[in-house]
Amino acid sequence: MKYQHVVNNISKLMEFWGLNINDLSKESGVSLTGLKKMMETGLFKIESLERIGNVFYVPVFILIADEIVLEKKATGEGFSITITYHFEETTKFQVLNDGKKLTTQFLIKGNYFGVDEAKFKELEAKVQTLELAIERKDETIAHLNEKANLYKEQSDTLKNLFQSWFDKMPRNPE
Repeated sequence: MKYQHVVNNISKLMEFWGLNINDLSKESGVSLTGLKKMMETGLFKIESLERIGNVFYVPVFILIADEIVLEKKATGEGFSITITYHFEETTKFQVLNDGKKLTTQFLIKGNYFGVDEAKFKELEAKVQTLELAIERKDETIAHLNEKANLYKEQSDTLKNLFQSWFDKMPRNPE
C-alpha cells in the first residue's frame, strides 16, 4: 500500500516512544534498508506493518488510520496511552499498564471494549479458528457444488435416455 499518512503515523509513534529508525528496524525485524525505503516511498507490505505495529503495541489499523493523536498519562504504578484515530469517525484505542500487565481498550461510540493480553491471544486464536472454519466451509461448498453439477449431468443424461426410450416406444392408437 502507498500512503503518506502511514509514514506520518509511524513517525509519530517513533517520536512518542523515543525510537529512531535503527531501533525500529531492530525491534521489528524489518531490515534497515527496507524500512528506510518504505518510509521514503510510502510503500508497505502488510507483514511489515504487522511487525511495526507489534513494536508499538498497536494493531495495523492504527498505523493506516487517516490521522492519530497520542497522549500518555501516569496512572498509579503504570501509565495509560490513548491513541485517538480517525477513519470516518473519531475513535480511541488505549494501551494501559497497571504495573503488572498490559491491557488494550477501544472506545467506540462511547463504549469501552477492554482486552488484556491473555484475552487478546484467546480472541486471536478464536479468530484463526473461525477463519479456518470459513475456509473449510468454502471448500465444502465448492465440493457440494461439484457434486450437484455431476448429479445434474447424470440426471440430464437419464432424462434424455428415458425420453429417447419413450419416443421409440410403439404407440397404440385408440
